[in-house]
Amino acid sequence: MAFNPDVTQKHVLFSLLFTGDEPTMSNTTPKMNPKKRKALVDAGMIQLEKRGRASHVLLTDKAWAWAFEALDQELSGRFKLNPKALEGLLRRLKTYMVKNGVVLAELLESDQGVLPEPANIEVRVRSVYHEIAGSQWNVRVRIADLRGALPDVGHDELSAVLRRMQLSDDFNLVLYPYDDPREIRPEDSAAAVEIAGQEKHILYMGE
Repeated sequence: MAFNPDVTQKHVLFSLLFTGDEPTMSNTTPKMNPKKRKALVDAGMIQLEKRGRASHVLLTDKAWAWAFEALDQELSGRFKLNPKALEGLLRRLKTYMVKNGVVLAELLESDQGVLPEPANIEVRVRSVYHEIAGSQWNVRVRIADLRGALPDVGHDELSAVLRRMQLSDDFNLVLYPYDDPREIRPEDSAAAVEIAGQEKHILYMGE
């Protein structure tokens, strides 16, 4: 018979899942009595790991699988999600959206909640630039930081995209070198985009 967590157990599982926390047994949110905790252990949803004098609560692969299936299930009216869990979920969602160039409106308007296809690299560059720049436009961003936020895009591929975006009328993007050589870090040199024999280390992008 499949194990069906009660309201408290679901709350604990989602809190652990979305925050990434591994609290001690007495510090779960919400508090969980020994009987409910043992039921989760017996069901293979959590495991207890001894760290010093305290035992910490860890999620198992089975709990992750359960959570995926439970994401679209109706929750009891007594279920009140821990604010930290919601913050953790939203933070991870934003990271996914920035990495894949997904716009919030597209996500919310997508049919039956299906995520849209990841955007092309140009759109992702704009999204990541805006994120690194603190949700601003026309501020200096290091190309090294941009590359770090797009680890799945190869060095030469991203260089070619940035050159193309600078030449295109569709993108308000300009690449610059550092005027002061003392500002150039080793990672800036490694990340530089070369144009006409000159290394560009920073970029500005308009809205």
